[in-house]
Amino acid sequence: MGGSTAAAHPRLLGGYLTRNATRWPDRTALAQRGHSLTYAQLDDRVNRSANALRSLGVEPGDRVALLLHNGFEYIECILAACRLGAVAVPINSRLTVAEIEHVIADVEPTVVVTEPSLHDAAWEASRSTGSITAFVSVTEEHPPAPGGAWRYEDLLAAASSDAVLSDISADEPAMILYTSGTTGRPKGAVLSHAGCVISALTVVARLGMTDGADSRHLGVPLYHSGGVNTVLQQLIQGGSTFVAQPGAFDPAATIDDFGVHSITTAFLTPTQWQHLCTVPDIGRRTLSLRRLLWGTSNTPPEVLASMARSFPGVPVFAQFGQTEMTGTTCTLDAEFASEKIGSIGRPLAHVQLRLVDDQMCDVAPGEVGEIVYQGPSVMSGYWRDEAATAEAFRGGWFHSGDLARRDDAGFLYVVDRLKNMIISGGENIYCLEVEAALQSHPKVAEVVIVGVPHAKWVETPHAMVLPVDVNDPPTLDELLTHLGPRLASYKKPTSMQIVETLPRNSMGKVLRQPLRSTALAGRLP
Repeated sequence: MGGSTAAAHPRLLGGYLTRNATRWPDRTALAQRGHSLTYAQLDDRVNRSANALRSLGVEPGDRVALLLHNGFEYIECILAACRLGAVAVPINSRLTVAEIEHVIADVEPTVVVTEPSLHDAAWEASRSTGSITAFVSVTEEHPPAPGGAWRYEDLLAAASSDAVLSDISADEPAMILYTSGTTGRPKGAVLSHAGCVISALTVVARLGMTDGADSRHLGVPLYHSGGVNTVLQQLIQGGSTFVAQPGAFDPAATIDDFGVHSITTAFLTPTQWQHLCTVPDIGRRTLSLRRLLWGTSNTPPEVLASMARSFPGVPVFAQFGQTEMTGTTCTLDAEFASEKIGSIGRPLAHVQLRLVDDQMCDVAPGEVGEIVYQGPSVMSGYWRDEAATAEAFRGGWFHSGDLARRDDAGFLYVVDRLKNMIISGGENIYCLEVEAALQSHPKVAEVVIVGVPHAKWVETPHAMVLPVDVNDPPTLDELLTHLGPRLASYKKPTSMQIVETLPRNSMGKVLRQPLRSTALAGRLP
């Protein structure tokens, strides 16, 4: 197995894999039901994958699009692209063809890696993109595709295992992660090698995961920053990552996986933890858990209480962040989980955070301001979107769009979102994107989406519809049918109300808070 100064650089993602393969060659790097890879085996496969991508025409700076469900190959391709100096672009597998097409057209990848269940979407979404030299399929078959299709394992078998020698700067892009924009057009956050490494190092230190003995459960999709960061944090500390089976979340199977694979740390959404706590006899199971992590939305106090009963004595940490910051920015440490319920904690060591007003002046403790950031993990910008980048970095700080207050002890509490984002079952939903899709229905004159509580998903979209004809308003079924090819299913409203007017301010802008109150009142029993 070869090596190079560039490949082992401590500020490059591939450097930690090289180190681990040398220091702990036989330690488990990745595991799933019935299969595992040691660090030596993973390093070999990543080298082969990088050489295979190079043989398909991928050069430093090129993009490699990944439309996959979680699996070993997904992780290998991310690391291979980074080792080659290319840019990995994980794509949300839940998007519609039209949404995927926008991402692929935006990044103009050289290679698209996909799998059987997503072949049709990948092929259709890529038709108008001329940059693609090859499709790679993680499958036993040879599916037809424009530009030719290759089986992933065939490529690895034919490729060299020699280390790829690429002159990569730590400040160069490692990944582009797409986050839905309030205009309805997804934006790609460009994340550097150094930003990914520093973010992972800080989280590992904050959670006390420094001995390499941790086994992490990966149940979050790798197209989310939380998913890819789980893997990177394990690379940093030399621990193992258990890759959960893709598909619908199965609480009983997850608990079984925790036991069989001696999982010590797990990150799940509040909804998933709530389901886990209902597994029969969970309190009697012998588990190795050392840390419970949750994030993506506020966890109701009753869920935290259930977690304490189901996993007695196991510390619970809350994590908060966003894609543009390469993941986690704040952590509520376990010792404050009960005392500071509702808080996102305090900033991590590498994060500079302020709460500011419209004039970029700091607000006093207890007052609400927008969270703005600086630091090495901040994205370099939105891919090919100078206007959005300039807007996001006005005043020299990255504007998160989150409104929060800080108490006298420095703990932060998010109170609202400037961009009207709904977090439903761990997925980010932007109201303006849904509104734009609904607005094209012939029976809809205007529509406003607001978030309302949901027993299972914590929050869900609710549509307030001003119809074209009050005597012939649209039904919810009609709207959902209209949205079918336009939006991923998790973005669609689960309820609606017909309204006669929409409240506006003096400038003609719709006032959302009165509509949210109306929606909540209309849903009361």
